[in-house]
Amino acid sequence: MREFEEENVKKYELLVAALPKEIVHNIYSMLIEMGLDPYALDIHSNAVDKIAAEYELFNEASIKENTVAFLDLGHENINVVIVEKGQYKFNRLIKNGTRDFEQLTTEFEFKTIDDISQHLDVVDRWIEEIDKVFKYYTSRSVDNTIDKIFIYGGISVMEGLDTYIHERVNIPVELIKSIDNVEIVAGNEYTLAQSLNAISAIIRL
Repeated sequence: MREFEEENVKKYELLVAALPKEIVHNIYSMLIEMGLDPYALDIHSNAVDKIAAEYELFNEASIKENTVAFLDLGHENINVVIVEKGQYKFNRLIKNGTRDFEQLTTEFEFKTIDDISQHLDVVDRWIEEIDKVFKYYTSRSVDNTIDKIFIYGGISVMEGLDTYIHERVNIPVELIKSIDNVEIVAGNEYTLAQSLNAISAIIRL
């Protein structure tokens, strides 16, 4: 929540999230059937908001002094979240994800960018849509810039993907590898970038 004054009128800016009732009901019913006691239902964009508010150092660099974009590269969607000096600004959901590759090939074990050399047009479409979100944000004010991009989610660990995105948007891109005070147990199958949404789900601000 942000309090501000406009034309001598005190106003409040609130962030509101909504989900279709059917989705909420299905998730709630599933948890009850599992014998669990649901406490809160969270969304991915709020997850990043909590992480950014709770922690300052990402890959040993502060995010409190600039504007960063978080890209959650998921299976069905790419979530673009803009955080300005540690404060959530907005997000956009792009209806693309790793399932786009599944429509082209049955062999989906891409470890490096070279493994998808025949399907780079898919990634190019992602980047085109992501860039539209960036341009929308930067067009709102001459002061709006994006200083760095952090990627996370399943396919984000693909070697060379960060460099490929950087070369096309001309903004530094980093895979999230460390967050202050967050440690992944050695030998864990999943990296921090692949576990970020799950980690943030246990944070209650």
